[in-house]
Amino acid sequence: MRTLKLWTFSSHASFMTYQKDIGMPLPPGVGAYYRPNNQWITLFEQPGSTSGGQANRSDFNTNKVAHEGFHQLMHTYAKVMLEKQTGGEILWTSPEVRSRRLWLQEGFAELMAGAMAAGDQPWSLASVLSRRVKEIRMTLGRDFSAWSLEELLGIRGRSDMLRRCYAKARARGNMADTGRLSSLVYAQSWALCHFLWNAGDGKYREKFLEALHGEMTGKANPADWVDVWTGGEDQPDHEAAAHDADPAMPAGDAPRDDGLSRRRVKCHSRPSGWSPGGCGWR
Repeated sequence: MRTLKLWTFSSHASFMTYQKDIGMPLPPGVGAYYRPNNQWITLFEQPGSTSGGQANRSDFNTNKVAHEGFHQLMHTYAKVMLEKQTGGEILWTSPEVRSRRLWLQEGFAELMAGAMAAGDQPWSLASVLSRRVKEIRMTLGRDFSAWSLEELLGIRGRSDMLRRCYAKARARGNMADTGRLSSLVYAQSWALCHFLWNAGDGKYREKFLEALHGEMTGKANPADWVDVWTGGEDQPDHEAAAHDADPAMPAGDAPRDDGLSRRRVKCHSRPSGWSPGGCGWR
């Protein structure tokens, strides 16, 4: 049996003080996180005390527990499955138990953050996160360029994301845009996962979950993700074409070519009520 650990602070102030005490200061708007090295979810539980208004939402605590809980469960499951496969011990901090596809890590965690329950009704998964929709619309409405699908698929972990954000902010001549660009990665990752979960009455969902399971069990195959985009169908007109995927990557830090980030992928389904352009992809 595995025990999943969660540490809750009674206020944002005590949460932030603890972070300073352990030498891990956080930006003011952070309300929770998961640390792979100790497998703890750490969060605070007092609504209304973060900047940006996030915590004033009644569902904020549920959202952040569901988001970080997905990271915790995915990490634990990956370690257990890999140890069964190899017959040996896998370190919690090993790269093998962490997917390097940040869009998948954070996008699916945000998808789970959409869990909702109304009264005595059963919980529903993958509801629309209105704050993410609002963020995308407001950001793009300020003449602010979204991440292309190729860029989003090519991001390899948080450090890589921050390097790319800095590079984009420098190119725009405004380093203050770094945080907004980082948040937009999360918002667009959620939009992509929400599409793959819900679009076309769930036509992509089975393949999406199969590919996710491959990531969690160390059997990730780039071809599986191309299969997801096409709904598992053989459609030559939507097969990936060779493409230099990452003009935003700073010089000297070329991305690892996994066969997917260097392909142009097109979602060919546009179900009623969904506008890919509204989420930054044209």
